[in-house]
Amino acid sequence: MRKSVVSNILLLCGSVLVAFILAELGLRVIQRVRGGIPMTSFLPEGNRHVFPRSPFLVFGPRVDVHFQRSGRPEWGRFNDMGIRLPFPTPPREPGEVRVLAIGGSTTEGLAADLGRRDVGIHWPLAFECLERSRGRNDVRVLNGAMSAYTTAHSLIRYALDLVETRPDVVLIKHNVNDLMVTYRAASLGTTIDPNYLVRYGRKRWTGYIDESDIVVSRVLHSARVRFGGDADKTMPWQEWKYDLAPGEHYFRRNLHELVRSVRQSGAVPVLLTESRSSDPNHITQARALAGVDVALTLYPDVPKFYQDFDRFNDVIREVAAAERIPLVDVAKGLPSDNALFLDVVHHSEEGVRAIARVVDSLVPAFLPKGSGATLKPEFRVSCEGVF
Repeated sequence: MRKSVVSNILLLCGSVLVAFILAELGLRVIQRVRGGIPMTSFLPEGNRHVFPRSPFLVFGPRVDVHFQRSGRPEWGRFNDMGIRLPFPTPPREPGEVRVLAIGGSTTEGLAADLGRRDVGIHWPLAFECLERSRGRNDVRVLNGAMSAYTTAHSLIRYALDLVETRPDVVLIKHNVNDLMVTYRAASLGTTIDPNYLVRYGRKRWTGYIDESDIVVSRVLHSARVRFGGDADKTMPWQEWKYDLAPGEHYFRRNLHELVRSVRQSGAVPVLLTESRSSDPNHITQARALAGVDVALTLYPDVPKFYQDFDRFNDVIREVAAAERIPLVDVAKGLPSDNALFLDVVHHSEEGVRAIARVVDSLVPAFLPKGSGATLKPEFRVSCEGVF
């Protein structure tokens, strides 16, 4: 009887061990096929981030990346400079009027609506297409934005990289990502810092590798990540205590520096406000994603978010007035229609078109007069299906 019990226990232990080994091998094969991670690597997650364009940015831009998008395939391509084009950034042509757009995801235009197909068009392209339809065949609009970028990221990106595109006009559109730094600090019970380390100093962004990234068993590691909870131990928004003034100060400072950097390069800086959804359900839906990625889904209560977001738009207006530069007030110019939004700040295809129309309506304030030139068609993205 005793031998039978021992045999059963040994058999059970052996079965568990074999199942564990098979699961481990299976997970390693899956990660090898999907992510290209070597099966023998002890760093299955710590080596994900690569900086092919700038060592001074903790992530991005997207270099030589292609996303499947609705509409034309070229709409989802980024070139070797991280600009949303299906070909290398072309040299300036005689008579060309070059416009560069920088900002975060609301400019980059890759936002998705929880299972729905991603937006295929982006407002810089739609704006160029509107100009072409008016006979401005000399205008080229480059989209150099990157999701999750703040004014600090764009300042580095422009001054050390995008300045080489030699733009005549630079459209600067920021708000919510800078605001989220204050919220991130509040959720951790701390204060915002000048370099935004409280949010962007996290491994999720930097890819910094230390001993905690060494993984012996990927099965056990996956279980720990999945069921271990949020390592940052963020507080629920009901417990947040924060002062918006420091974040507002850094946002204003960075906008001024961006304007100066653009001016020093010989281009005309133009500031854009950001629009937001007025549907409180969008914030509720965003909070529901906190378990997926708490870094992207931190919002206070609805009235407080509206107040803070609108205050940051006021900062943009004040900087534009102080610097005496053109302002495209998208927040005031966009129709109050929630059908234009996918979530709190990201836009549907109709919303993207609406932003382009607002920008296009204020062209006389910032766009140089037409040269009469016609740019080479081989360096143009098709406007078919944009409107």
